[in-house]
Amino acid sequence: MHLLNRSGLRLAGIVTVSLAILGGLTLMLYRQRQPAAHFAAGWQALQANDLQSLRTHAAALKNVVGFEPRAHLLKGALLLRTGLFAESVGEFTEAANDPAVRRDALTLGGEALYKLGRFGDAEMILEKAIALDPVNVEAQRWLAAAYYDTGAVFNAIEHLKKVAELAPRDGRPHRLMGLIRKDGEQFKLAIADYRESLSRDPHPADEEQIRVELAESLLRDLQHAAARDAVATCNDSPPVLTIRAQCQLKDGQPEAARALLEQALKADSDFLPALLLGGTLWLDAGQADRAAQILKHAAARHPHDFTVRQKLAQAYHRLGKKELAEQEVARAEAEKKLRREFTDLHEQAATNPRDAALRFRLGQTASALDEPELARMWFRAALALDPKFDTARQALNELSPIPAPGG
Repeated sequence: MHLLNRSGLRLAGIVTVSLAILGGLTLMLYRQRQPAAHFAAGWQALQANDLQSLRTHAAALKNVVGFEPRAHLLKGALLLRTGLFAESVGEFTEAANDPAVRRDALTLGGEALYKLGRFGDAEMILEKAIALDPVNVEAQRWLAAAYYDTGAVFNAIEHLKKVAELAPRDGRPHRLMGLIRKDGEQFKLAIADYRESLSRDPHPADEEQIRVELAESLLRDLQHAAARDAVATCNDSPPVLTIRAQCQLKDGQPEAARALLEQALKADSDFLPALLLGGTLWLDAGQADRAAQILKHAAARHPHDFTVRQKLAQAYHRLGKKELAEQEVARAEAEKKLRREFTDLHEQAATNPRDAALRFRLGQTASALDEPELARMWFRAALALDPKFDTARQALNELSPIPAPGG
């Protein structure tokens, strides 16, 4: 019995020690898994835009040894999603030192730099992210946006095509490609892009705007019936009413077209396409006095539109007002020259994505055309490519401030 008791005590001691060791290992493994679980849950919260959960899991990783890069990544993501873009960049820079999270840190860092207007830096960082993972759709998306906002539209299209390939249900890439090609007067390509966008996402938030741009492209491609169909489900906004008026005119219904234009101008008396088409209709009807009245109003509201000036010159000529007609012809030629210069600069910018001086000249030309928002965009693009471009900064500061909502 004595020997059995001693053996039993020895066995109990071994079991106790073993349980203690196993318990310690379990606790250690739990502690190792717990930060990993917090990171995984935090990343999932980021994808779901659950900022409260993201904040909780980011805080749980604070000062956890071995998880510092992941903690920086989640903290940076939280700062980014709460609008603290500059603060987030430093966190992503720290996180990018770890190969395990470098791809995501570079992607989110590129997004933050884009939102800061530092397009050149964003492009550099996002290119690195794509080099690590060519199918990184978010990096492709933000890089396309950065190129678009600096006027490098060919580069933008390259990456928009990649986004469209990687996200087959996303209509946004083709929507932006349609706008780029419409602005470049590549109407057949624009039509195909807009249709593909609506095929992928039939009812996006900006569906009516897409349909208006599609219809405008179809009209320029002389597809009037298709243009009418494109806006068939749209509300009676001035752009839609003007498009329908153009279709009525094509069908030989000038009276119906004029009625639609009157409705459009009642909603917005300064809507240029309606004013221009209305003036043209009265000219074609032989009523130069009514045409001149409409076109004079259009010229006052849109002084840099050379087509309005040309039409107004025609009206004055038919009314026998030779001097006024000559003045409008001269103004039309000056505005046409300025607009042609802007178009040429825009085409140069498309093939020179890093030329800040070219973008500054675009800003100056846009200012001369009385397009302050366009000028602001190009001055900012110049500064994004060259932060030390003081002349561009001064020109930007001299533009009138953006009116406050409701102001």
